[in-house]
Amino acid sequence: MIALVPAHASQEFWANFWPNFWADLVVGIVIAGGISWVLAKSKKIDASVSGTLRKISPTEFELQLAIKNSGKVNFKENEIFAHILVNNVLVPTILQGNPRPAPATLFQKSYSDFVYLMPLPCFPDRMTDLLSIRLQSSSIGEKDVLFFLSTAYGFFPRGIRVAEDGSIDTRGLGVVPIVRIDAA
Repeated sequence: MIALVPAHASQEFWANFWPNFWADLVVGIVIAGGISWVLAKSKKIDASVSGTLRKISPTEFELQLAIKNSGKVNFKENEIFAHILVNNVLVPTILQGNPRPAPATLFQKSYSDFVYLMPLPCFPDRMTDLLSIRLQSSSIGEKDVLFFLSTAYGFFPRGIRVAEDGSIDTRGLGVVPIVRIDAA
């Protein structure tokens, strides 16, 4: 059976088809963009290091370092590689943890780079102890304790740039904020 359609019906179809097609396309893009934005926000990833300085004796201080997961994703055990750089003027030695210290030079100063694979998980909106360092001075300058973290999700702080030879751009290093408790 052959259906005969008047010629004006074909023109009507195309006259309505294109405006509807473009409207549906725009609505689809807006909805897809909104969904991807919501999903990206729900998987925010961020981590930093903070410290607490306590007086042990008149000449010794303990710097307790912890990782703060301020994102929405859980870091599993052995998933965070922390680099804690301490100015050697502070005479740093390890109290707790098992990092590998390596010499480093930053800003024409000698530092110890304590490299540590964190064996514990770090849950969202939580602090997890990292390691403790003994210092011979409580006079900590702004850039005397620095950090960067290497994870499966990238480097933190986000400004870290690693060259092909493995060197780090020091402008992206994070400064460890330190709270003093009973320190002179």
